[in-house]
Amino acid sequence: MNSRALTARKFILFIAVVCLLAMWVAVVVVDFLNLGELQHQVIAITNSGLPLLWYWLFREGQLVEMVQWLLLGCSAVAMFFTFRQLRSVADQTTQIAMIILCFGLTLMLVEDSMNFRHVMASIVFIPWLTDVSNLTSTEVRMIWELTFYLVLAICMAVPVWLFWKARILSAGTIVWLVPAYGVYGLVGFGSALRRLGSWQERLGEHIIHRFSLLELPAWSQSNELLFNHPIWTPPSANYLGYLLVDHLFEESIELIAAILLFVAMTRLAGDLLGRCDAIQPIRR
Repeated sequence: MNSRALTARKFILFIAVVCLLAMWVAVVVVDFLNLGELQHQVIAITNSGLPLLWYWLFREGQLVEMVQWLLLGCSAVAMFFTFRQLRSVADQTTQIAMIILCFGLTLMLVEDSMNFRHVMASIVFIPWLTDVSNLTSTEVRMIWELTFYLVLAICMAVPVWLFWKARILSAGTIVWLVPAYGVYGLVGFGSALRRLGSWQERLGEHIIHRFSLLELPAWSQSNELLFNHPIWTPPSANYLGYLLVDHLFEESIELIAAILLFVAMTRLAGDLLGRCDAIQPIRR
């Protein structure tokens, strides 16, 4: 990888890490410690939304997710341009592996930015399968999401296994790939199983009560707002706990995974480009 690419990677990593750390510092100071009664300022400037800083920073489509989109997009672009450079010298199996990996990265970006699995569940699978089977909508959604993440995992894992088999992967790349895939797998399959025992709601509720967060003004007002404002239709009494886990913690872990994956994919691109003059066919 040339010096310009390394500089760009370091800059993007710096922005991502600083954003995550800065947002967590702000959330701890305002939402968990309420230093200087800052929660009253947040309450004053919010209208129908929850007066919690983490809700505005970590919910869907906000700053944390935007940084994830940047990292996933850069990962996909890096792999695509690597494929374009190597398609004239790489064997067919290597090219297919890179195409599958590009598809997997693109699918991750589409899912993260457009909620592809939720849209497909609501429009296609739930109406169809609940009519032709005895499955409930919750069961259909869980089965579909598990299937989706299994297919995505295959798209991401098989190419890397082929590269490893061909001894293309460097030790440094593997060091980044293993935690990236592990953390993403944990988040993805954990999300697909979120209705199993309502574990997200129960964990969030435990955190809220463990730290007596409902005694703070923003938390108590948020909890009241969820059940008394006409725009909210919470599905359970522990919905604030669910939002806490789903937004603040899950999105933070996803951003960490996206950072790890970005480094892993750019290092993998470097490994592939470093072998472009002597790349060996991947044996079946």
